[in-house]
Amino acid sequence: MLAVPFFIAIGVISYFVHNEKALNIIALAGLVGASFFVLAIMVPTPAAVNDYYWTGLNIVVLYPFLLMNMRYRFAMASGISVFLLFIGACNSVVVMSHGGFMSAFGVLAAALVMGAVGGYVLERFKRSDFLQRYLTQQAVHDLQRSNIKLESLSHMDALTDIPNRRFFDANFEREWSRCRRDGLAISLLLVDIDRFKSYNDSYGHPAGDHVLKQVSRCLQKSVRRPADFVARFGGEEFAVVLADTRESGAAKTGERMLEDVRMLHISHEHREQGEELYITASIGAASILPSDSNSLDLLVELADQALYEAKRSGRNRLVIKNA
Repeated sequence: MLAVPFFIAIGVISYFVHNEKALNIIALAGLVGASFFVLAIMVPTPAAVNDYYWTGLNIVVLYPFLLMNMRYRFAMASGISVFLLFIGACNSVVVMSHGGFMSAFGVLAAALVMGAVGGYVLERFKRSDFLQRYLTQQAVHDLQRSNIKLESLSHMDALTDIPNRRFFDANFEREWSRCRRDGLAISLLLVDIDRFKSYNDSYGHPAGDHVLKQVSRCLQKSVRRPADFVARFGGEEFAVVLADTRESGAAKTGERMLEDVRMLHISHEHREQGEELYITASIGAASILPSDSNSLDLLVELADQALYEAKRSGRNRLVIKNA
């Protein structure tokens, strides 16, 4: 009867405790308590009967090693404690025959040794399995990160570190579909660096690459909403997609870009007479409301026509066309 409240208390305490070390200590206390109650039953029992009661201690010794999810050192402490408690009890309060005691001593010692060896092997296996699973998870995680990085790199222009034409094609179509679904306008700006070929011929390709990097950073800073993006369209030409933007918004962004490029103050002395002696850009823009009667190809065509007009009209300017 005394054992029932004890084990109920152990069960209730373990239910509310989530620390692994604390749970192992509680389990140790429960196992030692179980052996104590077995020995308490043997105290008033005749020696002939006690020769059979001790067999329950074998389960208490082996259980934490082989069946409980208990750390090895705690299982070992439990087994040794039960073994020593049995020896101490038999030398003081428990009466057993000499043959019964020697038999119990040998069997419990053997159970302790077998439990210790089996528990050690099981613990090593668990640790090895845990390490293998951890390393496998890390390898999978590293592979996923590498794939994400490669996927990201495949959409980036190596020179300017901005999205490339592949990224533009995929995301432009996505934004077009979104705007069509939500009934929103979309704008496209095509930006071309003025007299870039003559700059490359005069200053060399490294200098030309530097200009492309500077202008790409400048254009990126000019777009301010998360959905808007700048991509390298090809050569010295860039594309800017502005979702949920009509002609007025495209004009403001385009004018800001023209001014930002001029403010770079990149010298370009080999220009036509009357043109600025700095790098400038021309921008062709178009805005459209996506529908069944038009397409994103039409928007690209309109922006390209506007860019051609900006170039033909003297460069360093913005021209906008609508459908």
